[in-house]
Amino acid sequence: MKLKEAKIYGFGKWVDYTIDFSNDSFVCVYGENESGKSTLQRFISFVLFGLPPKQRNYYVPKTSSKMGGRITIIDAEIGEYVVERIDGNRNGAAICYTQDGLEHDENWLKKRLNGMSASIYESIYSFDAADLSAIQMMKQDDIGEVLLGIGLTGSTHIHTVEKQLDTKIGELFKPFGTKPKMNVQLKQLDELAKDIQKYKQEESTYVEKTEHLATLKSEKEQLQTTLREKKEIILQLEKKLQAIPYLRELNSYSEQIKDLPSDRSFPENGLSRLASLNEKILPLQSEMAILKQDDEKYVNERTQIESELISDSDGKDAQKLLAQKQTFLNQKHQLNKLNEEIKQHDLKIKNQLNNINIGLTNAQIETLQLPFHIEKKWNDLKNNQVKLDMELEQLAEEEQEMKSKKAYLQDELNKCKENRLSVKERSDFDEKIKKHHETAFLTKLDQDTKQKRGKWKKKQVTIEKRSQNVLLTSFVLMAIFLAIHFIANTNNLIYVAILIFVIGIIYWSRGKILIKNIDELIRETNEGLKSFSFTDAEIEEANYFISKDDDLKNNERLIIDQLRNIDIQLLQFHEKKESWSYKKNRLQEQIEEQYQLYPFLREVEITFWPELFHTLKNLLALHHDREDRKSDAASLTEKQNQFSQKVSRLINETEKNQSTEQQLHFLQQKVKAMKDKQTRLSQLSDLLHENKERQQHLVENINTYQNKIKQLYHMANVNDEESFYKKANDLERFEQLQISINKINAQFLSIFKSEEWNHLIHSIPKESVLEMEIQNNKADIEKIENKIENIRQQIADFHADLLRMETSEDYSRAMYQFDLEKNKLNDMAREWAVLKTAKETLNETKRCYRNKYLNRVIDRTTVYFKELTGGRYMHVYIPEENMPFLVETTDHIRYRVNELSQGTINQLYVSLRLAISEVMNEEKHFPFIIDDAFVHFDSVRTSRILKILQKQSSRQQIILFTCKQEILDCFNSENVIELKKMVSNV
Repeated sequence: MKLKEAKIYGFGKWVDYTIDFSNDSFVCVYGENESGKSTLQRFISFVLFGLPPKQRNYYVPKTSSKMGGRITIIDAEIGEYVVERIDGNRNGAAICYTQDGLEHDENWLKKRLNGMSASIYESIYSFDAADLSAIQMMKQDDIGEVLLGIGLTGSTHIHTVEKQLDTKIGELFKPFGTKPKMNVQLKQLDELAKDIQKYKQEESTYVEKTEHLATLKSEKEQLQTTLREKKEIILQLEKKLQAIPYLRELNSYSEQIKDLPSDRSFPENGLSRLASLNEKILPLQSEMAILKQDDEKYVNERTQIESELISDSDGKDAQKLLAQKQTFLNQKHQLNKLNEEIKQHDLKIKNQLNNINIGLTNAQIETLQLPFHIEKKWNDLKNNQVKLDMELEQLAEEEQEMKSKKAYLQDELNKCKENRLSVKERSDFDEKIKKHHETAFLTKLDQDTKQKRGKWKKKQVTIEKRSQNVLLTSFVLMAIFLAIHFIANTNNLIYVAILIFVIGIIYWSRGKILIKNIDELIRETNEGLKSFSFTDAEIEEANYFISKDDDLKNNERLIIDQLRNIDIQLLQFHEKKESWSYKKNRLQEQIEEQYQLYPFLREVEITFWPELFHTLKNLLALHHDREDRKSDAASLTEKQNQFSQKVSRLINETEKNQSTEQQLHFLQQKVKAMKDKQTRLSQLSDLLHENKERQQHLVENINTYQNKIKQLYHMANVNDEESFYKKANDLERFEQLQISINKINAQFLSIFKSEEWNHLIHSIPKESVLEMEIQNNKADIEKIENKIENIRQQIADFHADLLRMETSEDYSRAMYQFDLEKNKLNDMAREWAVLKTAKETLNETKRCYRNKYLNRVIDRTTVYFKELTGGRYMHVYIPEENMPFLVETTDHIRYRVNELSQGTINQLYVSLRLAISEVMNEEKHFPFIIDDAFVHFDSVRTSRILKILQKQSSRQQIILFTCKQEILDCFNSENVIELKKMVSNV
């Protein structure tokens, strides 16, 4: 896979910019600080992998509404294709165009990228100077692990999962812990087992408590029987005591009945029937008297009306005119209304002319012409004027806001510059930290030397003994062979004896030399060690000030970017202001045209022209309406005069000076009086006939009611009304007494038996005797109740104990809880076993990964590191447990990575990243992007790394971003893409 071309529609500061990567596989992108290199790298990541919406908002261009672009890619399998991604289209998803004219979606792109994500790509195929600085900030013991883990896909996640597994395993169980869940669960199970043992011991007292409970229940039943008998006696005594007042009242009622008459004959509902008949007769008698008076009055009135009626020859003509009266009045009312409306129209026209106060008169209103299109024209002019005023106000606010923001940012920039460390101060702090690291390294080296010295002393003794033993053995063998030579007279054995002795001498000499060389080496190691003593507070202070200085430097860059954006916005603001002036002049020309057509508009502000148009329209409408009403008023006036002349001919001379309404009223009164008299005569005849019939009917009704009253007297054996009412009172008293007696008997027969009640009536007991018996029985009851309460309390206690033993769920709950907690413990144990298995599986996976890739990566790292350092370091060793990387020099001395200089550490890191990229590139072919990662390299090592990258570019595209002139000078012009500080390149 190779990037051929990148076209930016809009991304951050880049707008309509194109970059061609097709010249060579090794391309240098050169640009000074703030020239947009980092933004360009982010654009490549955005098009290939996308960005979340919040991060996309950060790169929305200031001078363009379109964010996104396209990258042309050359693929070894399918050839050339284009990836385009635009913010706002397809929710930020990419679309791909292949040479066969087809379009493909985001999923197709992911397949072509082999599932690569932005984070994985940056960890394998991209690094910059920030990664190197992050390495410097790591703890010494972690540097080796960081160098190993950076770039290997998923290593960070594996490390996180491993820590999570350790944490969860520790949360579940520790052999000597108290807080882990399984330890807590085991303790809880021990407590539940103790509770279960206690519940078993309580069961032994159950039989004894049961027998005692049965005895108490039997005694309680006997006492309750006696208590019921005592309460029954008290109840009977209280009933008798309660009945004594009623017995006395009952005897009083019986004596009163004996005093009443014995004759009790009386009609049913006699009183109400008599009262009803009297009530019916009285109104009839009153009505009879009124009818007689009315009859006499009707006869006299009829005689008087007949004498007053006379004939009237003008009556018919008056009736015809009166029929037209309402029409006349309506016309007059309409005429008055028209005149009033005409006055109101005149007043409205005058008031509106005064209100607008633009010099218009009634005569000018009559000649005024307002075409239909003029309203829209005036509205457009008003809206344009308002819009321009708002734009001017908005422009002023924008200008003030930008100036304020620029002043604020300039002030913040000055503060950052003032607060930053000077070059000397920064150098002092860096030197202090460097010396601190060197001191730590020397201290560690001294400790290692002491350990090696102790081991060497032991080994020296062994070597000396071995050398002496070999020398002694060679001497003995030489003597043996010489003895054999002299005995057997064999010449060859003498040479063998001499050779063995020489070998012994050589071995013994080499042992002596080895011991001497190692002693000198150990002494030389301790020589020249110079340490620096700094407190933790001083080192912490140095780190703090350096971190603060870096933050201020980053803030300076951000503020400078913002100031540049504000300058651009000010340029755009001036363009807006010029556009506003052009619109203002065009509007003024259109307003002058209206002044020529309607001079009165000069007196009115343009914002009120639409309201003035409606006012003028209303004035014209009022003028036309007023003229129409004047014509209608003249016609009605003519009709009114004709009718008035007709009415005057029927009126006497005395009424002719009155108004037409008064004359009509006179005629109306005259005609009405005649009609009323005729109507009254007819009514009087009918009233007299009806009166006679009503009197006859009343006489019949009165006689009927009087006969019914006599029948009631006969039934009661009395002759007059007073005797009737007296007998009714006696009967009512008897009934009331009888009801009271029956009520008392009914009340107490439900309490006492019939024989007992009759006995009480004839022999009423004394109250004092009953009360004494009640008090004696209550005292007995109180004693019995106290005994029952004591027994009940004992029974309740025994019941509670037995119920707790029989029905209590404590034991079963404890057993259930024990089983439940035991199951929980089993679940935790299974979970612990799963986690332990997962951790072992994870460790095995890491080991497999290391076996698959790490050796190859380390081999390639060794090659690159050896070439970068000019052959000074021959080998790089895989980190062991709790140990960082080791590197070996040409003289076979090994150094830990934290014992190297910063530049050498960076070279080792670059070698490792190149090796990782090379190994990974065998499976996934992607461009390798480097951003100023050689800041600590000298010119020689810079030249070496560029040669290495040039070789690597034959297998993989490499894009190097830099701001260093010395790196730029190492490239040919056709391999360089130079970025300039500009906003857009159309």
